[in-house]
Amino acid sequence: MVADSSFTDLIRRPVIAAPMAGGPSTTKLIAAATQAGAVGFVAAGYKAAQAMRADIDAVTAVTSEPYGVNVFVPGSRPSAPSPRSRS
Repeated sequence: MVADSSFTDLIRRPVIAAPMAGGPSTTKLIAAATQAGAVGFVAAGYKAAQAMRADIDAVTAVTSEPYGVNVFVPGSRPSAPSPRSRS
């Protein structure tokens, strides 16, 4: 990730290599996408912090182009709605 790159620089890129958690996203794919002028995203969903760091380091090692990291934290399931009282 390049700290001095602004959001407007990223949105000018015509293609986004979407993160696919548990899927075909690899650090090589992200690096290749960014070097080709797209915005690549490291798929960090379901990964431990150490695995995320390793992927970020791997992409940074091969490209100086900006890229993103998709991070999400699954929440708990919502509780069942309370039954409505009938009058």
